[in-house]
Amino acid sequence: PGPFLLPTGDPSRGGTLVPVLVSPQQLVDAGAPKLTRDEELYALSLKDLVKGTAGDDAAAVVSGDALSEPQAAARLALSFLISGGGGAPGLHGLGRIPS
Repeated sequence: PGPFLLPTGDPSRGGTLVPVLVSPQQLVDAGAPKLTRDEELYALSLKDLVKGTAGDDAAAVVSGDALSEPQAAARLALSFLISGGGGAPGLHGLGRIPS
């Protein structure tokens, strides 16, 4: 377990931060509840769509794996910058910089 500061309410309305000792997994479970089977299938479908459209690096970032795969996030950001950040039409080879 580690120390974390959790809000007791809306900070703009007088809420305060309270220190708690919880494991990172407990913190994630509290902030992001478990998905239903339908929600999981939908998320996997979105990941597959992004992978087919923009490549493996973009799919890794969309699926939330950017922290465990920082190289993918870096390649994606580099690709976006190199392409001029042209937006969605065609995606200009987004996520296709060789590793």
